[in-house]
Amino acid sequence: MRRELITLFAAIAASICVAFAVPLGLSTQSRAREQALDAARLDAARMVPVVASGDVSQIDAMVAGYNAGGDVRATVVVGGVPIGDDVPDPDRLDRALDQLSTLDGDVDGGIELVTAVALEGDRRAAIRIMIPSDEYRGNAVAAWVGLAAVSLVLVLIASVAS
Repeated sequence: MRRELITLFAAIAASICVAFAVPLGLSTQSRAREQALDAARLDAARMVPVVASGDVSQIDAMVAGYNAGGDVRATVVVGGVPIGDDVPDPDRLDRALDQLSTLDGDVDGGIELVTAVALEGDRRAAIRIMIPSDEYRGNAVAAWVGLAAVSLVLVLIASVAS
């Protein structure tokens, strides 16, 4: 009878932990992605004045300085010519330029943010920020491990206490 009660309490504790830990872990994962995108949007907004000037040498220096700082990479496309490491997804680039807006989406290896910038006349440029998945998934993995450890401790406590 005692063994059955211990099993019952452990099962109840485990189901409560799963009921709380899974949504919390998914929320943490989503929040980490959104924080990475917010940081990329802010970086793109800081680049807009330099890109809007249309001065290719200033744009090149800005992109080189940004790319020297870490794993997040930037590319600026002016007149169809990319300045920086990679070329943005052509469909996302065209849509952003047509709508003169900011678009983001998943690509191989992370998230791509493309921001269109209006230049003089009808010309347009685009700022592309590539966020590697390690930038936002690493925190989520740590959160999942922490939640799993807390859940395991709670199940053990429930088993021992009964």
